[in-house]
Amino acid sequence: MTLQEYYNSLTFLALDELLKQHSQEKIEKLLSTFKCIKNPDLEEFLTTSSKAIQSEKRAITRTYLYLELQNNTLIVVAYFTIAIKILYSEGLSKSIIKKLDGIDKNREAMPSYLIAQLGKSDKCRYKIGLYILDNSIEKIRESHQIRSCPPN
Repeated sequence: MTLQEYYNSLTFLALDELLKQHSQEKIEKLLSTFKCIKNPDLEEFLTTSSKAIQSEKRAITRTYLYLELQNNTLIVVAYFTIAIKILYSEGLSKSIIKKLDGIDKNREAMPSYLIAQLGKSDKCRYKIGLYILDNSIEKIRESHQIRSCPPN
């Protein structure tokens, strides 16, 4: 199987869509399939105390999952989470601040998108990091376009 075939075989779902369609208990069971020995924080966010679910419900983050069928079981092989945060300009040059803000070189704080979590499971059999990063950036672009549209 080529990398592209593998990517195409994955199911890509937004956590908020799962929450609309399934019980929290069922979703927690699915999220518990994610294992990451190299980075326990990635695993903990998704699997412990429903941090991902609570952040999703409170609109603090948006989490996207990559699912794969392994041994007749659906598992989470990778995910990313996006949040909106305030970027403070303290310590940045005026030219960098103007590039980031687009208007004001004296702006002290700017809203920004943050890829808060990005990781792959120990059970993921292929290189997927760049693919996840590309998809997370695409989701940010989509969000920015929605936010930038003037009201009718």
